[in-house]
Amino acid sequence: LDDEIFNEIYWNSPFSRFLTPTFSDNDLAIFNQTLSVKSPSDKFFKIDHTHLGDQKTYPGVYIAPVIGLFKQVDNGIEVVSILVNEKCFTPKDGESWERARLFLLQGSSLSLVGGVHASLHFPTDSVIAITRQRLPKNHPMAQVIEAHSYLQLPLNYGVRWSPRSYAHNSPRELYTAFPGPREDVFHGFMTYYEGIDGNSGYPTYHYPMSAPDFPGPYGKALKDYYQVILDFCRNVVEQSDLSVLISWADELNPLIPGFPSSDIIVQPEVAANALAGFVHCVSVWHYMEHTLYSQLPVHHNPHRIRVQPPTGNDATTQWWQRTRQSDLFRQEIARRMFYESHTVRRMLDVEYNFETQHLTEAANLFKKGLQTVNKNQPKKYQLLDDMACSIQF
Repeated sequence: LDDEIFNEIYWNSPFSRFLTPTFSDNDLAIFNQTLSVKSPSDKFFKIDHTHLGDQKTYPGVYIAPVIGLFKQVDNGIEVVSILVNEKCFTPKDGESWERARLFLLQGSSLSLVGGVHASLHFPTDSVIAITRQRLPKNHPMAQVIEAHSYLQLPLNYGVRWSPRSYAHNSPRELYTAFPGPREDVFHGFMTYYEGIDGNSGYPTYHYPMSAPDFPGPYGKALKDYYQVILDFCRNVVEQSDLSVLISWADELNPLIPGFPSSDIIVQPEVAANALAGFVHCVSVWHYMEHTLYSQLPVHHNPHRIRVQPPTGNDATTQWWQRTRQSDLFRQEIARRMFYESHTVRRMLDVEYNFETQHLTEAANLFKKGLQTVNKNQPKKYQLLDDMACSIQF
């Protein structure tokens, strides 16, 4: 691992969703030497994983509260400084810099799979359940939601409640690789769901009513797909009775932060965005996050680190001394079993069972639109051929 690979990971992988352009007074004080002399054209981002300071680990395993500072450049971003345990390190710091990079990667890996990714899974369970209760089965919006609900509820139930779930991190299983007990894994989920007041790196979860907004080609690909999904959902809403959405929204609004209330859900654009947020979240966004994250080698984003965080006077270690072979084995098995995408029903094969020719034609046009978006993406993001239509893994 070097700075070039490190920068590429943060610009081109799902870790780019942590890039935050807003700095608190505390951030400005920490990185004052860099940020105080920046020109008006300079753009900086932080990546904040300070919540890890509250989490426990198994004996001999280390995590640390960490903040990375990145500067935008012509072809992406460059890392400038990394704060670990309230001490700053830069590329001139040798072994301490090597460790600082590794702890930031570990923080991002844990914060993705044990934090923000959960919000693609669980809040939308309520949408499925309440839709089945409150909307007629032949309502066009209900037909879209049902088509994109395939396998989600039983899968999420297993993730949350099965004692053999990866999230429970039982050391008896070969595929568990988190650095601490299950309570701390779920603590990470809740931190990102609830947010941290005053810290722009931890916004409170809100139901997605627009395209994701973070820098880099991953974020751009998600936006491109969102737009074609929204166009399809506008067609669906146009052919739907919106009056029945009032009781639907009355149930969902108290359950999901940011879900539209009943007094505005009857506005066509609001209903379309609510439907598009669900479809995009459980299909495109979820699938791409799994696929792109699983492409990262486990030794570039370890869940477990066996050397202490940097102090500024650290002895040189080789990468294989920083984590046990058994740790890497566990994470590699987890990568193949849980992080890699294992599609059962593809986005291009989904059937909506619409009852009108107009909506059937809209669905066909939608699939053509998805293919156009896919063709126009960089090769790394041309993932439509195997893209899952729902949360299936």
